[in-house]
Parts: sequence; structure tokens; C-alpha cells
Amino acid sequence: MAVQLRRAGEETGLLAVLDAYPDYRHTFDDLPRLSKRQWLGLLLDDVGGRDLAAPEPAAAGAPAEEELAADLSRETGLPAHLLEGRESFPLLDIFRNDLELMRTSTPEAYAGDMLLFTADLDIPGHQRDPAHTPRAWEPYVGGLLDVHHVQGQHYHLMGPEHVAVIGPVVARRAAQPARHGLPLGGGPSRPGALTTPAPTARKDRP
Repeated sequence: MAVQLRRAGEETGLLAVLDAYPDYRHTFDDLPRLSKRQWLGLLLDDVGGRDLAAPEPAAAGAPAEEELAADLSRETGLPAHLLEGRESFPLLDIFRNDLELMRTSTPEAYAGDMLLFTADLDIPGHQRDPAHTPRAWEPYVGGLLDVHHVQGQHYHLMGPEHVAVIGPVVARRAAQPARHGLPLGGGPSRPGALTTPAPTARKDRP
């Protein structure tokens, strides 16, 4: 998106990335086979900052599909029709389509700086893709790859504890002048250099 904005003549003041990587070809090879009730529960958990990648089995006395759909609609502001359907529903179709786009898309090179926040705690039950490291971005970034390690799980990064630390970092960088037209590649002292500040948030509480 940052490359497309530049190409359209728009100003890109800051490119900040929240624990995302250029290659997802092998990350979501096999989605779990779940009922609609379980998918609703997982999506609701994701909104609440819990685990999407480690689903819990349906428990006795669990909320009915209608109750879960109402909770999800209330928490997200989503129209109720996006949650309608027996086996599948529009929101799940959108989610699956997003995963397919992630698997098949390759980012274009960006001639500027990137601010990258990484989630350094693993999601229980989910194996981290070994290709997902900050250095994976180096061929795509012409300027400084500024990495901030967050001691949290991916789906917890928008929780209040981590946002309280991530937000000021983004605000400081957004106030600085953007650098444009930088060449791709580089080494430790040239554009493309990677910096790794100290961890920017405390370890997640149990």
C-alpha cells in the first residue's frame, strides 16, 4: 500500500508494520476444520486479544451460535448479515480470502524507512514460521529497518499494555521528516541497515 501511494503521487509520512512479514506461503497451509460455532468463538477471541491459532474444543454449556454472533457483532460493530449462514458465513469467507491473499502476494520494494514491531512470544500450540524474522524485510526496504521487539504474542499486540508502549514510538517517528527515494539494499552503515532497540513491553501476564 505504501508503494502504491507513492506511485500515485501521495506522501507517505511513515510506514509502520505490526508483526507482519513478506512471505506467508507456508504459514496457513492447513486451516482447522471447525463448526460455525467454533469459528465464531475464535473470531470473538481474536477481537478480545486472545488466541486465534490455538482453538479450544467446544465445551458443554458453551454459548449458542446466535449468542456468539450477537457478541461478535456488538464487539466489532459488524453488520449482523456478515455472520448469517449455517455452515459458513460472509465474515469467515472474508477471513479465508485474506489468508489466500497473504499466501499468494509478494510486496513491492519500498524506497524509504520501515518501523517494524515484532511479537516475540510464541502463540501456544502454533509453530512460528522460521522465515518470519526482521531480516526477511531487508530486500524490500531501501531505508532504515527500525525493529522494536515487543514481549507479547501476535494477537495481544493491540491490547492496552502493549499499545501504551507502541503508540508513543509510532508518534515519535511520525513527527520526524520522512526520507524518500532511497536505494534498495545496504549493509550495517548504509541504507537498508537493521536496528534492534531493546524490548518495548513487558512479558505477557498468564
